Amino acid sequence: MKRTLPIRAVAAQTLASLRRGGASLTDLLTDADTRIDDARDRAQLRAILYASLRGIFRYEALLRSLLTKPLPRRHDAVEALLINGLAQLELGIDAAYAVVDASVTAARALGETNLAGLVNAVLRRFQREREALLAALPATPEISHNHPAWMIRRFEHDWGTDASTLFAANNAPAPTWLRVHRQRRRLDQLQSLLSAHAIEAAAFAHLPDALRIDQGLDVTQLPGFAEGEFSVQDGAAQLAVELLDLRPGLQVLDACCAPGGKLAHMAEREPGLASLVGVDIDAARVARTRSGLARLHIDAELFAADLRQHTAISRRRFDRILLDAPCSGTGVIRRHPDIRLLRRDADIAALLRTQSELLNALWPLLAPGGRLVYATCSVLADENDGQVAAFLERRRDAQALDVVPHWFGVAQKHGRQNLSGGDGLDVFITRCWPLAISLLLTACHDPQGSTIRSAAREGDDLVLDLDLRFTDTQLQALDHGIPLRLAIHVDGEIASYIDLRYRPLSRQYELHLQNDAAARVFVSRARLIAALDRIVLADLGASSGSVRVDLVSSALLAPLRLPALIDREWQLATPSRDWGG
Repeated sequence: MKRTLPIRAVAAQTLASLRRGGASLTDLLTDADTRIDDARDRAQLRAILYASLRGIFRYEALLRSLLTKPLPRRHDAVEALLINGLAQLELGIDAAYAVVDASVTAARALGETNLAGLVNAVLRRFQREREALLAALPATPEISHNHPAWMIRRFEHDWGTDASTLFAANNAPAPTWLRVHRQRRRLDQLQSLLSAHAIEAAAFAHLPDALRIDQGLDVTQLPGFAEGEFSVQDGAAQLAVELLDLRPGLQVLDACCAPGGKLAHMAEREPGLASLVGVDIDAARVARTRSGLARLHIDAELFAADLRQHTAISRRRFDRILLDAPCSGTGVIRRHPDIRLLRRDADIAALLRTQSELLNALWPLLAPGGRLVYATCSVLADENDGQVAAFLERRRDAQALDVVPHWFGVAQKHGRQNLSGGDGLDVFITRCWPLAISLLLTACHDPQGSTIRSAAREGDDLVLDLDLRFTDTQLQALDHGIPLRLAIHVDGEIASYIDLRYRPLSRQYELHLQNDAAARVFVSRARLIAALDRIVLADLGASSGSVRVDLVSSALLAPLRLPALIDREWQLATPSRDWGG
């Protein structure tokens, strides 16, 4: 047996270390688990600590009222033992007599035999005077909301009356979310497997890989975990892969990849990626990420590096980049309750600088036509809406896309913000940008003579016939591998893109339709070739060509505004016409 101390003694040591500052609860639990063999004991350890941390400010105040004088600093493990005991008694985690007896035993195991009587007296007094003691607690915001004062001020400033919802959600237990490894098992198969073991898991309509479990359990003991058939990942975090719009052949970068959940999800969702790269500044966390990927039988290029510095990664270009930025974590407190103790108001300024520097460093790594998803686990406006607004002001070649689904959270000026507890999801603020590098915009700036020749219905399809005349500058850009981009607007919003590229080795044009069923067609300079999915590109000749695009009209709204090209300000660059259904 590895364990030399009772569970409550280990819990007291862990909470005492956490209150001293430094290590996170996740790291401390990793260390504690090495001393505990039984999975049930590990589950009990977590139940005690999470209960104490969710009410830490109340229990600290309660303990002060129960002690005639504070315990000396050298007895911080006994103080933590008492806080844990109060939480267990108030919440009924175990029978009262068992909590008191086991806490006294733990005090002796910690070498605090002289204080074992004090532990017994304090906990028994709470049993006798519980209602009066709780009623006498000061009605301060910190005690009422169980959050530090600085966090309360920021929440109320950013969210007004909705702040009370955040406080309540952060103080409640979080459900467990699983993400099925769709390359190894279907969602319904995993659901049935869990049901056969008396574990009810509910699917979530908007997340195709997610199952929610409301009962507390040790996920490592679930059937299929060791075989890599699923992972633990909050539902909100699973949205990242949806926003990335992954497709075969793409180069993808997860810029802050540890602990690897989103990186693994990318590989599971699209095994045909040309490359999948994960970078994290912490080498130890990269090592843990590699171990987690191995359990899932997933390969990825992993690097320990600071992307704000010039590295080998700086010379590469990626079609998709995910920046799950370092943040305050204020949106996942119910899942990481130690944040309310470890995070300080003074930390926010440094985090804002880091986020800004990472955005600046990653933007040049995005390939033409690429997409960058910025996400945080924060509810602070400065880290989300404010950070995005500042970036868009700095980079006028960036354009924000409204691609975050409307079911997710509440709309902000930039992106959408999910508040803790919404649909059982934790916070995940997202915003996407397509790349518009200056050379591409210059190439597309002067589409002389391009027109929309016709727009008509054919059954359920909308058929567009676009006559595009390219300038010498545009053709030169194509010859140098710079794609020209066409855009379809629906009610003033970009609904779809079409990228035109030239492949000099094959002397062929390649047309990409940017939708859920992306089609690639190849057209020779010499002759007209019928293309896939009713997309036809005619002979360009020296300086002109035409594109016919069929779109399913049932997915669109009328009237439609159909421009041939977009200019450097992302406005219409050619005459357009309205077409109504």
